[in-house]
This record gives sequence, structure tokens and C-alpha cells, in this order.
Amino acid sequence: MPIRRSNPPPDPTALLLDYCRAFFQVGANAYARALKIGAAYAKQTADGAALAKNESTPQVLGSYLFGLHNYYLEMATVLPLAIEGHLQKRSSLQDHQGTLQVAPTRASMHSVDGKPTLLPARITDASQGWAIYLVATDRAQAQLRSPSEFTVVDVGLGRTPVFVFAIDHRQSDLGTYQEIGLALYVRPHHNGSSLPGGYFLSLVVNETFTIDASRLIWGFHKTLARNMAIKSTAGHTTFVVDDHDPTSLAIAFPRFGRTRSTDIPCYIYSLSTAGKSPAVQRTIFSRSAVAEGLQIRGDVRIRLGDIRQKNCACRGNIDSCICSMLQALQLPPKPAANGWADLLSGSFSPPSPCT
Repeated sequence: MPIRRSNPPPDPTALLLDYCRAFFQVGANAYARALKIGAAYAKQTADGAALAKNESTPQVLGSYLFGLHNYYLEMATVLPLAIEGHLQKRSSLQDHQGTLQVAPTRASMHSVDGKPTLLPARITDASQGWAIYLVATDRAQAQLRSPSEFTVVDVGLGRTPVFVFAIDHRQSDLGTYQEIGLALYVRPHHNGSSLPGGYFLSLVVNETFTIDASRLIWGFHKTLARNMAIKSTAGHTTFVVDDHDPTSLAIAFPRFGRTRSTDIPCYIYSLSTAGKSPAVQRTIFSRSAVAEGLQIRGDVRIRLGDIRQKNCACRGNIDSCICSMLQALQLPPKPAANGWADLLSGSFSPPSPCT
């Protein structure tokens, strides 16, 4: 009769040492990142003080508050990112057990339309305008295509942030293109303690490669508008869905700012369709900007179109119609806040499942 051998019980001392080692590694990583962030913003504040004598008090105060906002935003993500980085490193170590040397995490490669695409995907030269509107939470929840997967974030008084933005991608790993987007602030429904992030309701672009790449890699669904254009005046930059139609969707953002931000992590949620049922996944966009500004209730101008336009981007897919979504959300006349960045850069991480 064969003798069954059972695995020895785990050594309590080894488990305690492993726990202590993980605790100190996470703490060291968090401390190092916090120190780096603090030093960067201290330098930025000192540089700003040297230029403040040439600016008015509202401009100085606005720049200071914007820098303070970015500082606290980065500091709030220090500990979660340190824990996540440790878990990813631990998983990598387990995957390479038995080898003499553990290789660092490698960039992943995807093939899109026969073209190799390396992740993280970089944006090296772009401009961005954005605006945040506060709308009724029940109206925002009704706009989600998958209400069982996400819950919109109520920031108080039954209001939820809606993001309207546009980007001129002059140089990126996904090509040169313009983009107009609409997003909500959400959490995964199954995990209410997760950090909130953006969920794209609609994205309109004027190039096809980014449509295929975004859908295959991140689960972002984009709509093609070949005639999209950008027009600039002295104080505004306007993104137009169809340059041949003066009644199509157009969004004008005020252009201003002299502050900068570095490596601000932004969470973006999406649904993966690789399995039998949609699965929630998260992407981290590490964002940096130069000549950036923020203001309260700025002069953002939105001209809504409708599906009667001959070349409307949403004619083939009414579910992607930004105009109908904005009408249903009932935006207030002025945004709660808006901003502009003359030089935007950053990188999109590979998506990771949210368990």
C-alpha cells in the first residue's frame, strides 16, 4: 500500500518574516514616491513664487490651488500604487520560481491590424481641453451601458461629475489623430472600496487605427468622424466633429495656464470582452502636462448637433451619440471646473482585471 506524504505545515516564523518583509517593502516604496512628489512640488512652488510678482492675485491664487490639487491627488494614490506594485512584483516572482534570476516586468506586445503595438502606449505630444459638469446622479447612472458593472460616484447632494474633453494627439504610439470624449466618474459595482475612476461613455476620433487598438487592448469603443477638425482663436481652441457641417457638435475650450504636473495617475475602467461574459478591468494613465491651467466656471462653449447631420459620427451607432447623452444629462450652463494643457504627455498601462 503506497504511503501518502502530506506537505509539512507552514512555518509560522517564515510567514511572519514574509509579512514583515512585504510591509517594509510597501512602506519604503510609498515613502520614496511621496518624497519624490514632495520635492517636485516644492521646486514648482519655488519657481512659481519667482514669477508671481508679474501676475495678478487671482492668477497667483489659481495657480497655487491647482498645484495643491495635483499634489493631494498624487499623494492620495501613493499607498494604493505601492501595494499594487508589490502584488505585481510578488506575482512575477511566483511565475519565475525555479529560475536563477527574476526578470523585471516586460512590456507587452499586441498585434493590431498586423502592426505590433507595445504597451505601455505613450502619448508624447498632445494638447487637451476638459470640463467637469455636476449632473443628477440618477441621470448619470441611466447613461451607463452596463449598469450592473459600475456605480456612478455621488460627490454630494445627489450630483455626479461628468467629464467632457478633447485631445489633439500630435504624436503617440497610436498615431496622429483628434478625439472628443465623454466620461463618468464610477466605481466597480462589486467593489465599492475601489478607487474611483473614469468610464468612457463615448469617444469620437478621426483615424481608424486607434479605434481597432483601443477596442482590442483596453475595451474602449470609439466612433469614426473623418472630418473632425480643430480651430483656434485668440483665447479658445474649438474641436468640431464635422468641419463640413456648421451645425455639428463643437466644443470650445479656453486656452490658458502656466503650471505643470508630472506623472499623475488616472484610473480608467472598462469592460473586457475576451471571456464569455464582460469583466471589469482597470487601466492606469500616467499623465504629465506643461503650460496647464485650471479655472472655476470657465467659458466652455458646447454646440450640440443631432442625428440629422449627413455625416454625423453616430449615425451608424446611436448609442455613441454624445449630443443625445449631453441632452439627457442636462448639463448646467457653466462647468464646475475646466482646464487646458498645451503640452500633454503620458502612457496607458496594459489593462488589469479588477477582482
